[in-house]
Amino acid sequence: MSDFVIRIIPTDPYLRIPEESLQIAKELLVDRITCDNIQIHSFENTSFIDCGGNLQRISCPHCGSEVDFAWWGDEVSKVYDKSFKSLSVCMPCCNKVSSMNDLLYDYPCGFALSVLEVLNPGVEITAELKEKIESIIGSSIRIINAHI
Repeated sequence: MSDFVIRIIPTDPYLRIPEESLQIAKELLVDRITCDNIQIHSFENTSFIDCGGNLQRISCPHCGSEVDFAWWGDEVSKVYDKSFKSLSVCMPCCNKVSSMNDLLYDYPCGFALSVLEVLNPGVEITAELKEKIESIIGSSIRIINAHI
């Protein structure tokens, strides 16, 4: 049986959320959501935060063309080799520059320095709860639903 994880990240892939803010957001989630576990992960460098087995396709944010997973994998390797200092890529479909964080991932994915993970939640994150988390961490957030 697989697990379901809600991963909450800031939309800015380079935002380092203070540990105190992450703890307050975690406490809010503990009070509002029944789940198996809630964890905080912080990374030294920006990291790819995936949706596990949910990822179906990746598309260009400029022209909407679907990009090949092999191309995407090569580009992730290139930005990884540079410690994710820049997420800029030239899109193979339209030759426009984009951030890998802004690609259209179906299901959503992203890049972040910090992530809150809610394991096997009993409910979805509501709009109200999302706004409260954003207020606590001082940033808009991206919700990533992952099956692992």
